Amino acid sequence: MPDTISAIILSGGQGSRFDFQDKGLLSWHDKPLISHVINIVRPQVDQIIISCNRNNDHYHSLGYQTVSDQLDNFQGPLAGVSAAKNLVTSPYCLICPCDTPKLPGDVAQQLLDTLISEQADVAYPVCNERHHYLPSLICTETLATVNNYLLSGHRSIRGWYKELRHCQVDFSNQSDAFINVNSQQYLDTLE
Repeated sequence: MPDTISAIILSGGQGSRFDFQDKGLLSWHDKPLISHVINIVRPQVDQIIISCNRNNDHYHSLGYQTVSDQLDNFQGPLAGVSAAKNLVTSPYCLICPCDTPKLPGDVAQQLLDTLISEQADVAYPVCNERHHYLPSLICTETLATVNNYLLSGHRSIRGWYKELRHCQVDFSNQSDAFINVNSQQYLDTLE
């Protein structure tokens, strides 16, 4: 039986670079950003969980499980991972942000292949020497370590990965696939 993969799509950010709008619901090509991510991720995974802190009814209407941070004041992406971790039903979990609408259609499999061959806990893309800590693929059992990391006062995804057996996957031929939409101006010019 092939390895199954769950996905946590992180859409719980504060949206400070977007005048505090909910980034996952911003429109691009007549659809919310999160819908583009779902359309790319859905064929690659067996379960989708949306981590959101606002507009929960809208996210729930997309047809997937939703969860909100248990920590107050928008503690960052790892708070979303922590909130969703107990819902994950597969041995591997793809963690991706809602603002990456051009992800490769095989990102989960490429990350999984390297994670298994390297016997790592987490795998993430590298493009032309630039590290993209999200999306990443992680062994689900490793998600249990995120709470202790957060309780120690840390919030950095990169810092969490440094505590794990991590590996990089070369996606240099697809560098534009991992762009994050971090400003309205960038969203307006995105092809």
